[in-house]
Amino acid sequence: PTSELLIMPGATRTLTWEPKIPGVYPFYCTDFCSALHQEMQGYVRVSAADANTPLKYWTGDEPKS
Repeated sequence: PTSELLIMPGATRTLTWEPKIPGVYPFYCTDFCSALHQEMQGYVRVSAADANTPLKYWTGDEPKS
C-alpha cells in the first residue's frame, strides 16, 4: 500500500504506519517542488520485533542485506 502526505516547507507531519514485514522501505517526494526535488528521498529500515537491533542513524550507505 502507498500513502501520500502534503507537507509545506518548514512544517512537519506524522504518519502512523505498522509494517508487517521487516525490510527497507523507500520514501520520496512525488510532486516537483524545487530544483532539489530529486534529493527529497530516504529510507525506513524495519527490523523484526525480536531482533534486538540497536537504534542508530542510518545513512543508506551501508550494504543492504
